[in-house]
Amino acid sequence: MEIDYGPRYQLLQKHLGGNDLLSLDDLSIVLKAHLILEIFLDEVLCSYYKNEKAKDMFENLNITFLKKVELIEKFNLLKMSGLRISQEESIKILRNINRLRNKFAHDLTSKLSNCDDILNHIFPHFEDSITKIVTNKSHQKEIHDLRRVKFGLCVASLGGMFDRIIDNPKMPKN
Repeated sequence: MEIDYGPRYQLLQKHLGGNDLLSLDDLSIVLKAHLILEIFLDEVLCSYYKNEKAKDMFENLNITFLKKVELIEKFNLLKMSGLRISQEESIKILRNINRLRNKFAHDLTSKLSNCDDILNHIFPHFEDSITKIVTNKSHQKEIHDLRRVKFGLCVASLGGMFDRIIDNPKMPKN
């Protein structure tokens, strides 16, 4: 029996699956991760507004990633994630991912290996999740050294958080 992981998981797998994390360049990974997370932010906001047309409204208003994060923070929509990471920390992580995206979008020579000032605000929150996903100790060491793989696993964990929020029947309604 095959498990249906749903469209958000499939989107992550299609664009940031294991082989992609090993073969894509850092720029592609960061930009794809940011775009996928923005799609998830749209879904959280649409779920809150219980209106599919809300997505068109957000697109027509050209609301930025950061403004979407601020709306989600204002309405406390990340408190339902079920993660050990607080809403406040989740918001900081999303802001740091946006900072990372901006760094890459404005400097095509950027490398994740030169972004520890930002990544050090993201990675520590996902150490337990990564250890649960990657049980082989030697693979854990390799992942620790491969920032793009580690970053991809962090984004996948965030995708799981968004899944729990979007699909939660107790999602507050506007």
